[in-house]
Amino acid sequence: MTAKVRHNYLRRLPPEHYRGQAYVHWSLTMENRRTGWLDSAVFQRYREILTHAAFRFGFCVPIFCCMCDHIHMLWVGILNNCDQRTAFEDVADYIARNPERKGIVPPDGFAIYPFTGCLVPGYPELRVFEVGYWDRFWRIYSNLVKNGLHVGLPDGPEN
Repeated sequence: MTAKVRHNYLRRLPPEHYRGQAYVHWSLTMENRRTGWLDSAVFQRYREILTHAAFRFGFCVPIFCCMCDHIHMLWVGILNNCDQRTAFEDVADYIARNPERKGIVPPDGFAIYPFTGCLVPGYPELRVFEVGYWDRFWRIYSNLVKNGLHVGLPDGPEN
């Protein structure tokens, strides 16, 4: 007879809540809150896997943060029209400030934490803490929603 495993997590919503133009905040905890796994090589490999997932399933990641024992991600589907930007950016701010709450960086020092980033298919140069990031993100995102993953914004000051 096997022992009953107790899971301490939130139950997943029905599948339809994750489809289409959904805004999803994922929080993944390492088993037993294990630490010591996060370094630059793992971060780059994780970002690579996330890139492939974004293209395969049609989403972008305006912010993610790898902590010593867990990961936060904010995913946005690139389908259908919907505008929940204020609440969305509040969740992004919560994710960005996670290293502050853990005392890893000083107050308002979240932008110096090296394991936070963004992933928007086709825009590897986009940096989450650069001035104008959110304006640029929403323009790119709107273009992806309208045109799909294969058509990007033209080069120039508007993107």
